[in-house]
Parts: sequence; structure tokens; C-alpha cells
Amino acid sequence: MNEPDAVFLPLRKLATRVRERQLSPVALTRLFLDRLERLGPRYNAVVTLTAEMAEAQAQQAEREIAAGSYRGPLHGIPYGIKDLFATSRYPTTWGAAPLRDQTFTYDAAVVRKLQAAGAVLAAKLALVAESASVMEEIIESGIAAELTAPEGRWGVYPRTAMLATDYLRALRLRRTIAVAVDRLLERYDALLAPAQPEAAPAADRPWTKAPKGERDGDPLGAFGSCLGLPAISVPMGFTAAGLPAGLQILGR
Repeated sequence: MNEPDAVFLPLRKLATRVRERQLSPVALTRLFLDRLERLGPRYNAVVTLTAEMAEAQAQQAEREIAAGSYRGPLHGIPYGIKDLFATSRYPTTWGAAPLRDQTFTYDAAVVRKLQAAGAVLAAKLALVAESASVMEEIIESGIAAELTAPEGRWGVYPRTAMLATDYLRALRLRRTIAVAVDRLLERYDALLAPAQPEAAPAADRPWTKAPKGERDGDPLGAFGSCLGLPAISVPMGFTAAGLPAGLQILGR
């Protein structure tokens, strides 16, 4: 198998090849496991490699597809999930070293749905930002000071504090924004915009040295989070310098 061809194929084309048995789920999974093992540490991207589970799920997918029992476009496709989501067979660290051995007896809903679709869990991935609502317990216990990312150590604290007057003002503003965005989306199926103001930075550049606009995040995604609208960021190619760029899609 030509590695670049398989690794950078769009999901739709990968799924077609898997469905038509031109591409083996087992071979595809082993390819991604190898890349995760080789490249994950360099980019601090992988918390836990779920190789044993991935191998078993890939073999099951291959047997089912060979028998004519194709579940859909995710069947036999490897994926990674943030280590924020509970998995029963592997630790869920929430990005905090003191919780490296934390385990749950259940799988998160999204993990169960992906498993039902026949997807193959290859890795649990590092957290870049943590949600204050999810991390409240470790913030109060002081464990937040031991988060892996420096920005996470100090950034989680102000996220937990809000005056009642600010909260009520935010609710009124949310209503105004919701009406304006709803009117805008009446004319379009979706809104598309760059996921970030700039392409991905070089790996050796400190986060604190990022231009202000880049640290502000993605306004379109913020609308989705604020108003409960479906939004997703997907890869859209590379810059002339070879750095990845993303596309943000917002719907109704």
C-alpha cells in the first residue's frame, strides 16, 4: 500500500475502497497505528495508543464486510478521540498527569455510536484546551496546576468565575445574536470560513508567541457553541510552507 495515498485520501474515498474491498481495514489500521506510534510523540498528539482494541475491531470489520454486512462509511475506518471521552478499556486522563490511571466502567456515548458504525478506535488524543465545566473537579482539587499544557494551567481558573449580572447580560446578548444568525442562515445552507485566522504555526513556536488574532480562536465556531448550532472544522489542504489549514462549517 502506498502510504501517502492511503493516509491523505478523503474519508469518502477511503470508505469506498474499504466497501469495495480494494483496501483492507486491517492493513489501513496498522498503517495508522504505525504513524501514530512514530509521529505522535514528536507532536505530543497521542496519550494512549489503543493498538490491541484497534486490531480486534479492524479484523471484525474486515470479516463483516467480506460477508456482505457493510455498516456504512465509517465501517473499518480508524479514528482517534480526545482523551476527554470515557473509554472502558483504556484510561481517561483529561489531560492531567495525576489522572493518568483514571478509568471508567463505561464508554462515552460518541464512542458507543462510532463503535456501532464499525469505526476502529486507534488512539486517545492529547487535549489542547480543557472545558471548565468538565474540569471543575480537578480545578477545585488543585490538580489543574499539573495539566500538561502551560496555557491550560492558568487558563482554566478564570473560566469558572462569572458574576450573575454578567451571566444575565450574556443571555440577553445571546438572544440578539441568535435572531441575527437565524435570519442570515435563512438564505444559505451553511456558512464557511477559515477555521483559524492563520494556518497552523511551526511546531517549535511557543503558544504565547502567537499573534493576537490567532489566539482569539474561531468566531464561526464560537457562534456554534453559543447558539447550539452544528459546527465542524475539517482539513482543507496545506499552505505554500506545507502547514495545514482548516475550514469551519456552520449550519442551522
